[in-house]
Parts: sequence; structure tokens; C-alpha cells
Amino acid sequence: QTDRPGPDTDRTPSIAAFSLGPFQTNCYVVRNPGSAAAWIVDAGFDPSPLIEFVRSQSLRPQALILTHAHADHIAGVDAVLNAFPNLPIHIHPAERAWLSDPHANLSAGMGLPVVCRSITKTRVHDLQDADTLTLDDQVWRIAHTPGHSPGSVSLINEEARTAIVGDVLF
Repeated sequence: QTDRPGPDTDRTPSIAAFSLGPFQTNCYVVRNPGSAAAWIVDAGFDPSPLIEFVRSQSLRPQALILTHAHADHIAGVDAVLNAFPNLPIHIHPAERAWLSDPHANLSAGMGLPVVCRSITKTRVHDLQDADTLTLDDQVWRIAHTPGHSPGSVSLINEEARTAIVGDVLF
């Protein structure tokens, strides 16, 4: 895990990065200095280090944002939701159904079928291109970035010149 704040300003979000599970999936905790509000971005296969970090920092997760729904990014969704009940999930609608489809999320072929059992329709929110999400007073724009998968999204904070791109580069 690394905690990489940007330039030394009160407006720069802090992004703690975790490489989790057998595929070393990059997952993140995003927060603003001086605030306990946070987002969890992607859940990995075993999110326990991420969950422990959130608890040790006394953070209050506001959402679980999924950059896409391949197994290595969603296998830990149930563990995150068990740790932080009522947490909303944000995902592009092209991959919403993948949360419960091991063939679509590519886990069936690995012999480790991933089905996110803790999700409910009211808990999952669609992310569309050009949507915005706000963490405290920081605005992040959603960019639909298909290629790695049809529903890949990137989170862009233009003010902080920061982006979280999931597996867009893979």
C-alpha cells in the first residue's frame, strides 16, 4: 500500500493505492485532507488490507466505485459491503449484470466463479459518460473509456489534475 498525496495543497485529494490478490489488482481509497469521507475504488480479490486501512484511519466510506467488472476488480465486493453496510456501488450499466455473471466477469474460466451476492438493485447506481461524483467539495468527472472492457470508466478530477483509470492501460 502506498499513500500518494499530490502537491501540498488543501485541495489535492489523497489516494492510497493497494495491489491486491493474485493479480495484484490496483485498488484505491480516495479522500480529501482533513475529511473522513472516502471512496473505495475497486475491491480486488482480497480487500482486507484496504478495509483495515479505512478502519485504522477512521474513514467513512461514501461509495464503492467500480472501474469495470472483471473478476479481479469485483471479487471482494461482498467483503467490502459486509465491512461497510449500505455502501452504494457505482458502475457503468454495460457491466452491471456482470456482478452476478461469472462468464461475463471472466471468473468462470478461472474455476473461481465470482458472484456478488450482497448487491441489490437499489444499491447499484449507473455511471454514465460525463456524470460527476462529488467527494466533499471535490468534483470528479466520469469518462466512459471502453476498450479493456465495454463498461470501463475513469474518474477525473480536473482541478487536482488527477485521474484513476482502472485497467484502461492494460
